[in-house]
Amino acid sequence: MDDVVGQSSEKAVEDQTDIEKAALEEISLGRSNTHRSLASEILEQRRGQGLAKREKEYSMFYLFRRMGRINKGEWKSYLFGFLCSIGQYSL
Repeated sequence: MDDVVGQSSEKAVEDQTDIEKAALEEISLGRSNTHRSLASEILEQRRGQGLAKREKEYSMFYLFRRMGRINKGEWKSYLFGFLCSIGQYSL
């Protein structure tokens, strides 16, 4: 029984030294001090793409005219809601 325990402890010590040797021989990642993170570079690229694909901004008149054409029967409701929203804002 003592031989089995002795052999397993010797094997554990050998495994530990093998791990230490492998760690010393391992090639480093070659990191450099860039002062910028990868996330900031990705966000910068997305902003650059976002400016190129910028959505067109429509005026309020265009939007109301378009909604009036889509739902012609309810244009009075749109007008009433628009006027009420202006009145609410002015209070």
